[in-house]
Amino acid sequence: MKKKISKNYKIQNKPFINGLIYKGKIKKSIKRISPSSSYKLPNLYICEEKEVNLAVQTAKDSFQQGVWKNYSANKKKKIFFKAANLIKKEIKEISLIDCL
Repeated sequence: MKKKISKNYKIQNKPFINGLIYKGKIKKSIKRISPSSSYKLPNLYICEEKEVNLAVQTAKDSFQQGVWKNYSANKKKKIFFKAANLIKKEIKEISLIDCL
């Protein structure tokens, strides 16, 4: 059974850095087309050195601050259960995006 993708369906395709969608200007992208339906997919943006360095630096900062490692096992469990529930709630959308 084929599922028709709405023309209004918005797929986020910019980098996700430090918990936020990157708002900077990205110059290069790859055009994509679904091989099964010839449906035009959103462009895939290519990060340059500036975006990669920002992502690496924010990851290092987060690691060095030690926030996650200092959480109790109970707090980590709550975070994982919340993530699992969000995944269950949005499983159809996640599955669609995964197939694209």
